[in-house]
Amino acid sequence: MDKLAFLSEILLVAVLWTFAFKGPLNFWIGILMAALVMIAFSLRRGVLGVIRPTPSDVPLGVLYGLLLFAATWLSAVVVREYLPSLYLHVEAVKSLRSLAPPMMYVPVVLTVSTAEEFFWRGTVQRILSLKLGKLPGFLLALALYVGVHVLAGNPALALASAVAGAFWGFLYILHRDLTPVWISHLVWDVLLLVVGI
Repeated sequence: MDKLAFLSEILLVAVLWTFAFKGPLNFWIGILMAALVMIAFSLRRGVLGVIRPTPSDVPLGVLYGLLLFAATWLSAVVVREYLPSLYLHVEAVKSLRSLAPPMMYVPVVLTVSTAEEFFWRGTVQRILSLKLGKLPGFLLALALYVGVHVLAGNPALALASAVAGAFWGFLYILHRDLTPVWISHLVWDVLLLVVGI
């Protein structure tokens, strides 16, 4: 029964995530609803048990976020120059900012970043790794994470989720603690929002 409930939670998140990008709700309202559901599921499944902050977590998380942003920025430069058709999908994601007042950007983005780490790494990857082993759990969680982003219908977003998801999943295995992973995602998302690519 718990296995069925776990799969149902992943399916519901996938549906809500798809609706956020494809309607009928405004994107920002839809993505916030999906994020709150992910956080609720994660808290119910004990995600707080893998948040064990240490003094080194903040600088490490910031460093990881900066490194990922630098890689993302450089990748965007290459894509814009050599794959302009793919870069149009990047622009489509960036255009979503126009669907909400600026005062909503940071709180919603921070909530979504938190939700993604709580759910995909802190819950899905953790549970699958306990049942299947670290590597199979990591790979299956990554496949599910990317699959949900594929449903959004944007190739650039799906590609970014594959690279970033693999990075965060590896960090979770490396540290066995969600804190630096969570911080890196927060930093990356804020930089994407403020600096842009």
